[in-house]
Amino acid sequence: MIRHFPRKHLTALTLLCATVTALALVPGREQVAAENAQPDSRRVVIDLPATPAPQSSTTVLPLASAQRVQPSATTTGIDVVTTDLPSPAKPAEPSAFDSTAKTNQLEPVEPVEPVEPVEPWQTLTVKSGDSMSALFQRAGLSSAELFRITSADSKRRLYSIKPGQQIRVLARDSRVEKLEYLQTDLKTYVFDATGDSVTVDLVERVPDIRLAHATGVIKGSLFYAGKDAGLSERQTMNLANIFGHVINFVYDLRAGDYFHVVYEEQFLEGKKIGEGRIVAAEFTNSGERFSAYRYQDSEGYFGYYDEKGTSMRKAFLLAPLNYSRISSNFKLARKHPVLGKIRAHKGTDYAAPTGTPIYASGDGRVSFSGTKGGYGKTVIVKHAGGVETRYAHMSRIAASSGKRVRQGQVIGYVGATGLATGPHLHYEFILNGAHRNPRTVLAKLPKAKSLPSSEMARFGDAIATKVALIEGLRQTQLAQLERAN
Repeated sequence: MIRHFPRKHLTALTLLCATVTALALVPGREQVAAENAQPDSRRVVIDLPATPAPQSSTTVLPLASAQRVQPSATTTGIDVVTTDLPSPAKPAEPSAFDSTAKTNQLEPVEPVEPVEPVEPWQTLTVKSGDSMSALFQRAGLSSAELFRITSADSKRRLYSIKPGQQIRVLARDSRVEKLEYLQTDLKTYVFDATGDSVTVDLVERVPDIRLAHATGVIKGSLFYAGKDAGLSERQTMNLANIFGHVINFVYDLRAGDYFHVVYEEQFLEGKKIGEGRIVAAEFTNSGERFSAYRYQDSEGYFGYYDEKGTSMRKAFLLAPLNYSRISSNFKLARKHPVLGKIRAHKGTDYAAPTGTPIYASGDGRVSFSGTKGGYGKTVIVKHAGGVETRYAHMSRIAASSGKRVRQGQVIGYVGATGLATGPHLHYEFILNGAHRNPRTVLAKLPKAKSLPSSEMARFGDAIATKVALIEGLRQTQLAQLERAN
């Protein structure tokens, strides 16, 4: 039948069919826009880990296939992204928090150190009025245990406890095994009662030593000046003892006198626990300068010397205590304040508060220690060269008869025992059996031995740094005075 149509009709029909088919296969603009606006629901975007490959880390991949898609005539005009898949990345290491990754892994277990049992120590702080008996009762320990411990304390240290000190006790089943008496920050007595007998050992700690310095100007007394300079009373007393052989601090001081001091401070674990010795000092009195440097000689003895090696120490102290005033001088005829009779006063009375320390005025041996009539509690010391010194009216004696004492050693304390109207020290100085005025006789006595010439080179090297420290303090004070003027 087709052959009955003319050829030109068949040709037109064929072109018409081809055009319709082409239009059916090519999508319209709206469909293309919709496909561009909404991604194919069959595709997914996968972020792959970075790899050395130069391809992008983002790949568009049909879910149905992971093979490369080649473009064809039927896909002309369709936005299709194709790429080669990178090689599979190396699996990541299991996370430290991934419990499943460690299910079958055993970690090594560190050995646990055995814990030592804590010993039942008790720390007891001594309070005012406490005794060792009271402390043992507080700790729940018997008097029998106290007797067992104190029986080993031949020097009766535990009977001299003071408020603020500490006693540490280790006891089991009400029986003391150890006791520690912390006498000071540096001294601890350890009583070990674990054996058949009780032993006592002294444990000493060594502090760190640092140097400090002070400068003071006299306005009234030495002690007020020392306080204003930041010195403790103890350190001010040490300063007075060093220069007490050449300066009378009651009668010789003048307003405007001044001093420089370099001294030690003690530290333990970074905390200041006390003061040490004065290592260098200078005192200017009425325009005259006196210097003192602490030095240990080749024989091991310590002393204070000036720059020339001359000892600051005379054979005897100008006064055997730090006193407030002289209440009665040496007189051959004086009305006795208690008896009311005229009689010789063969010594010097130094008024001072009860309990003020009394020092041996020179090296010697105690020939008498006890109560002596109107003198009350008395100590008598015999010295070389036919000299004897007497110290009367003490409140308490601190030296035993027959014992040797050194200059500056405490031998007793001021009191008012015997025939006395108030606390003071009655001090006598006897030379070859005759009473002499203590305030005038000392100027006629020789100084203590100074350094020999063979010691001077060693001495000079030892004090060089101390001399420089004092010179520095002196220059600083001069600069301050100049700025003030």
